[in-house]
Amino acid sequence: MKYFKNEECNIFIDSITDIHTLDSKLLIVAGDSWTNNAYLNENDGWAYKIGKKGNYDYVFNLSTDAGSNSEIYLSLLNFLTNTTNVHHTVINDCTIKEFFKSENIDIIITWSTPIRDKGEMSILYRPYKCATIPDIADKDNLNTKIFRKYYENWFREEHHSYKTQLYTLFLQEYCKHNNLNINFSMAFTCLVEDSFKDTKWDLRKDIVEDNFYGLYGYPGCLQDYLISKTDSNFKEEAPIVEMQHLDNTYKKNNKFYDIFNRLKPYKEKFERRFNKIEGESIEKIFTSDGHPGKKGTELISELYYNFLKK
Repeated sequence: MKYFKNEECNIFIDSITDIHTLDSKLLIVAGDSWTNNAYLNENDGWAYKIGKKGNYDYVFNLSTDAGSNSEIYLSLLNFLTNTTNVHHTVINDCTIKEFFKSENIDIIITWSTPIRDKGEMSILYRPYKCATIPDIADKDNLNTKIFRKYYENWFREEHHSYKTQLYTLFLQEYCKHNNLNINFSMAFTCLVEDSFKDTKWDLRKDIVEDNFYGLYGYPGCLQDYLISKTDSNFKEEAPIVEMQHLDNTYKKNNKFYDIFNRLKPYKEKFERRFNKIEGESIEKIFTSDGHPGKKGTELISELYYNFLKK
């Protein structure tokens, strides 16, 4: 099995001249740090493990640390069309099929949190914290002021969730048109929060449920799935939005603060659960900062491998 990451993926595609790759089995994955697992040895990442379990000839990992969903979306389209300017792409441009048979291609998209933005309006503040999580000390900086005003007055989480659903639908239809097998999941947040269920912001009825792990119900993301493997009673506390950002220091009544702390009755329980499940080393299900450890990536690889076999 040959395993490629980030820029290596397109470099390899550009270099293909052997028509025999058409019969090769290919896995493509895209996501953020929950997918690239760069803090682990390469063979401990879940994408590498699936490659071995599924006897893939090639695994292409397009993920990057702190990747936003718009970046994840574009990284896949750029790779499938072998272009760096997807805006000039039409739906029939799927050049990957020139090198691999469509029936031999499997794709897994693991979306990041929808509020991790890389849109036009985020350019001013995003350089200060690549993960787009508030952690800015310079209160007098103009970018910081705009950042705070955005989250306190203008930010709408339903807008970002809606965009991620649109990315899912566009890729779903694009891959259907090109006879490509694509599957989705969320990394550490749900796709649609309960407060937006069955509203105009909820497009899940148009998403193929069999191709999206955790689309409805529990677990709604890989994080919840891993926690459920540690404690089967976690379900009652699952509505907390993001485990990694439980201790948010922003002032109360701040829009961003409310996102991570809205379910006050759960917080004390969740703090205990968080401390209980956090790994003491990368050998555990979770690392100290809440990413999948070695046992966690093994569980994810088993989950996805069985999902692909269905």
